[in-house]
Amino acid sequence: MADQQHLEMLKQGSISWNKWRGAHQNVRPNLSSADLKAMNLRGTDLRGTSLVSAILDRANLSYADLRGANLSFATLIDVELRNATISYANLTHADCSDANLQGVDLRESILRGAVFNNAVLRGVDFRGADLRNVDFSNADLQGSDLSYADLRDADFTNAHLVSVNFINVTIEGANLTNARVGHTIFSGVDFRAVKGLRTLKQEGPSSIGNNVILP
Repeated sequence: MADQQHLEMLKQGSISWNKWRGAHQNVRPNLSSADLKAMNLRGTDLRGTSLVSAILDRANLSYADLRGANLSFATLIDVELRNATISYANLTHADCSDANLQGVDLRESILRGAVFNNAVLRGVDFRGADLRNVDFSNADLQGSDLSYADLRDADFTNAHLVSVNFINVTIEGANLTNARVGHTIFSGVDFRAVKGLRTLKQEGPSSIGNNVILP
């Protein structure tokens, strides 16, 4: 459960919250299971904050700093996260359906089992992230970088993958059924255990390196 003092401080707004955090840098805020629906948290310093099972549906977290935060099992449906920094965070089994994460930094984050159905993920930096079993169905990942990510058993059904980097990814068991590609870069990828390759929709030429293994 959330620390009530921390929750009340957050409700005072991002300016007061950020000042409090600056004065209490050794405190790790606990907002676990907090109901933060539709709150304006734009630019809020949430580094290292526990948001386990928090409810953040329709909240505005654009430009927020969530580095190292724990958002496992949180719900972030229809949340605004444009240009937020969420690197090295934990979003295991978080529900980000219909969310806008355009330009978000998710490097080295743990997102195993997270849901991004119908989410806007344009230009997201997923490099080195754990994306096992992630649901990207119907998501728009145009211009995103998935280099060195673990994509085992990820679902890209109907996803928009134009101009996405798939460089040295682990992708066994992933599903690419009806995904759209074009100007997509594939290098160091083993497609032998990937589903749906024959159904890919080409929206332009893609780059396939000599080190790509096809079925």
